[in-house]
Amino acid sequence: MEPKKPIFDPQVPNEVWSADYKGKFRMGNKKYCYPLTIADSHTRYVFAAKGLHSTTMVNTKPLFIDVFRKYGLPLQIHTDNGAPFAHINSLGRLSKLSVWFMELGIQPVFSDPAHPEQNGRHERMHRELKGECTRPPGHSLQAQQRKLNRFVNEYNELRPHEGLGLKTPASVHEISDRKYPKTIVEWEYQKDVIEKYVSCNGLVITGRNAWLFLTTALAGKNVGFEEIGNRIYRIFFREFFLGYADMKGRQVYDIMTYKDELKL
Repeated sequence: MEPKKPIFDPQVPNEVWSADYKGKFRMGNKKYCYPLTIADSHTRYVFAAKGLHSTTMVNTKPLFIDVFRKYGLPLQIHTDNGAPFAHINSLGRLSKLSVWFMELGIQPVFSDPAHPEQNGRHERMHRELKGECTRPPGHSLQAQQRKLNRFVNEYNELRPHEGLGLKTPASVHEISDRKYPKTIVEWEYQKDVIEKYVSCNGLVITGRNAWLFLTTALAGKNVGFEEIGNRIYRIFFREFFLGYADMKGRQVYDIMTYKDELKL
């Protein structure tokens, strides 16, 4: 199995989507609004800008399902390291949401901590959204959503973008041919990959009375261990590379912090 690399400069629609929560702000009723935005990184097409009362997984996942059903699936989703997209101390920075992306065949890509400029196109869109939708904000979540809907329609349909040759996002975007599945497809690891079950506390059994901690984000899932020599293994979840396991030293080396091939 070969590790997949992030795509930082997408050349066609649906290679990379970006998602983020624009920082919270108070509405006229004094309650907080958290706008969740999802957009195609190449065409700048904004699929959704949804005002929510919190950034929980329970609130976030249904919007992604709606967008996936309507527009299909990307190859990768680029986010920051905040909840519910990532957990900075988790293997691969994985969260329950990013694990679900992977089950759909989508690779999660994360900006380096404190570097929002790495997702610059999305950040520029957010600045425009903030200027037009929060000054002043709506009185209620319903009123705020009307502002967000107007912004999305104008941004997609009316505004030409220099990076698109002065075309609008709607004129160049195409629906993905990767359709949202009704059920998660079972994954079969290659014959030379050892499959192990992740317990509810994030552990896998590596021998008699021997355990290795991965991450609770993968609890209940099967991961693959591919030996590269000297009891060192590459760790995969489905087709996605997460890091290395040194079975002798019972150490895990996270690909997010250990970029080079582990020396044998």
